[in-house]
Amino acid sequence: MHYAHLMSVVEGSLKTKEEQDKHISAGLDVQHLEKSYSVTVPARTLESILDEYSNLPDIDFFSLDVEGYELDVLKGINLARHKPKYILVEARFFEEVNSFLEARSYEMIEKLSFHDYLYRATQST
Repeated sequence: MHYAHLMSVVEGSLKTKEEQDKHISAGLDVQHLEKSYSVTVPARTLESILDEYSNLPDIDFFSLDVEGYELDVLKGINLARHKPKYILVEARFFEEVNSFLEARSYEMIEKLSFHDYLYRATQST
């Protein structure tokens, strides 16, 4: 993971090294920083975290902002088992996220900003 105060990006999340370098550079410029640094962090699926807790209530709202890894995070949760009523996702790669969520009975109900989208669970068929 590359980290620079308010900006972080996971290696490979932006698909190309050029996009990653551009994102890091923009984050440094905005914050008037000279450099970012890399750290190694453990990763887990969201499903593995949810499975640690018994008797979880239904999830009403799930907000996802992971700088390009939206599809990977969504694939890491069983949406048939843990089906949030609403999902707010900052989708850098809208088409792949939208296709994934629509295939799992979600409909986009609002585009809130340049890449923030609000989805609602629909009745599955």
